[in-house]
This record gives sequence, C-alpha cells and structure tokens, in this order.
Amino acid sequence: MKAMPLTDVSSIIDLGAGGGVLSDAASRRWAAAAITTVDIDPACGVAMRERLPHRNRTHYVLDALDPEILAKVGRAGQFDAAICNPPFKKIEWRGGYERVLSEAGLADCFSTESDVTAEALFLAQNVRLVRRGGTVGLIVPDSFISGRSASSLRNAVVRCHRVRAVIQLPNGSFARTEANSYLLVFDNKLNSEDAISLHRFSLDGGLSPAIMVDPKLAVRRLDYDFHAMERNESTQTLASLEASVFRGTMAAAECKAASRFVFHTSDFSQARDGQFFGPNAVASGPSARAGDILMARVDRSLETKIAIVRAGNFNVSDCTFVVRVDERHRERVFAALRSEEGRSKIRSASRGVGARHLSKSELLAIPLI
Repeated sequence: MKAMPLTDVSSIIDLGAGGGVLSDAASRRWAAAAITTVDIDPACGVAMRERLPHRNRTHYVLDALDPEILAKVGRAGQFDAAICNPPFKKIEWRGGYERVLSEAGLADCFSTESDVTAEALFLAQNVRLVRRGGTVGLIVPDSFISGRSASSLRNAVVRCHRVRAVIQLPNGSFARTEANSYLLVFDNKLNSEDAISLHRFSLDGGLSPAIMVDPKLAVRRLDYDFHAMERNESTQTLASLEASVFRGTMAAAECKAASRFVFHTSDFSQARDGQFFGPNAVASGPSARAGDILMARVDRSLETKIAIVRAGNFNVSDCTFVVRVDERHRERVFAALRSEEGRSKIRSASRGVGARHLSKSELLAIPLI
C-alpha cells in the first residue's frame, strides 16, 4: 500500500474483502479514513468486527460484482481509494456485466463474453466506484500483466488511467494458487503519458529500485522480470545470431501413438547433463538432428528442459522448440541457455500459470550471457 498516496484519502472501498486483511492494513495506513467493505459471505463481516472493531468501518453483504452496486453502497463513485484482491478464477457471465464493462470503458477489450475474466470485472467495478483522480490498488494475476489475450485490457488501463506502479509480488503470496501476482496501482480516469514504475518485492530484499518503462510497452507486458532482462547490457540474442527456431506439429497423444520415436518434453529426462543421443527415426515433418538444441515450449518448469542433440535424427512434438544455430556459436549458446542466469531469463520471458509457455519471438529476444 506504500505505492498509494498517504494524503487525500478519507474514504476507501474493499470489494471481495474476505477476512479483511487488506482493509485492516488500510485502517493502519489511513487511520482516519472511513472504510467500506463488501463481500457476499455474511461470515466475513462478523469475523472482521470480532477481530478488529473499527468505528469508521461499514460492511455490506453483497456480491462485489453486482451491476447495481453503485446504488447499494454509500459514496458510490466518490471513494478516494480502492483496495482489492479478486479471486483468480473463471466467472460465469451474467446479465448486467456488459454495462459494468461499458461504464468503465472496457467493453471493447473482449471479443466474446467467455473471454471476460474476474479481475477485469473487479477492475471495472473499482473504476466505477472511485472518484476521478482517486487511487486503485488491485491485485492481478500474471495473465493480466503479461498474457497476450490481455493486451487490449492493459492498453485500455494505461490509456485511460495514470498507472503509478506495477509491483511483482513473491511467488506463493496467496494461498491455494500458483499464479504469479502483481499489485497494480493507478489513479482513476487521469490520462497520462508518464513512465510507469515497475518493481519487484521480495521478503528478504524488500522493494526493488524502479524500472521506468514507456506506457506504450504495456500492450506487450508489464512484469518487472521481463523488462529487467531486456535491459541487460548484453545485446547478443538468438535473433542476432540468425538462429532458426521451429517446433514440431505432433500433439502429445500423437507422439505416444506413433510407431516411431518422436521427441516430447518427457524425453528431456533421458538427456544426461543436457546431452541427448537419439535414434534415426525421422519421418515427414519438422525434425531435429545432431547439433540442434532442444527446449521445452510448454511446461511447468520449461527453463530446466534444455538439451543438445549429439546423435540421431527424429521428429519433435509441438511442445518442443528446435534451435538451430551456426556451429561456431553452438556450444556457447547451449551453455548460456543452461546457465543459472539463462534459465532465469527463460522463465522471465515465459508466460502462464501452472504449465508456462514460451513464444518464439520471446525466445529469439532473450539476451545470451
């Protein structure tokens, strides 16, 4: 919450307040502010009152995504600040959500109703409830910050609001989810071309120095690790080395059913110290040969699955990248990708929750140390 202003905050709303962890922290930072909490579970309000009585706190037992919430809570559209940690889950579309998105200026960010995420609707509700110039602090998942499907949503946020900061939180910050999470802080309905401060927060090191990025980069991604990687002094990349990168066409099930050997991500376990000796089993389609570097394209720990082909010629699955680079650079590239720093950069460049994925364009741009 230190990324949010200390002054000019007399009223705060916390949607989906749960047990009140965020609102309790808000009451300590803004001691004189009136705090409004909203949660659909009646037990949440009871728990908050028992644990931390607050004379300036008002609780509503409501669905935080209720399209009519503006008429049901006090000071609607006039709150000075909002804090919110929405659930990272798929929502079921309901009538009225289109109005919520439209009034928040987000209606054009989604092609279909099924594309709308919970964090997008919570974002929209906070935009509706907070006054112009008020500040919103919203916890968002990795998919919001770096996912391609969210590029229009990120662009709309940056275009229509002044983004103060995006803070990358430690892994496992929230129970029952593997999703990387971030704190997005923006001033509501204030257009700005100011650079955006990106930070990483760690339990041992605290808040990192800021990386300042142009708002135009938001359409690509807004995670600290990625932009820190791109600013590395090294400029040599797979692209600059004119490497060829391609993937197979066979799905995992087809690989298992094939009569010949097809390399899949499960076969990285057969590589000793990253050296893979395969059979001569090539058929039609993309294939790997001696000297090629194999990398997992989709996997929970894809940064650890890197091997060089020392013998053989075989097809690969669509979950596997084949990196083909001039033999003058081959061993250096292989060592760079498998180094601790290289693996860290690969993970930073990947996206997703659980099984992460790496795009060809991001792979080609990874700095090689």
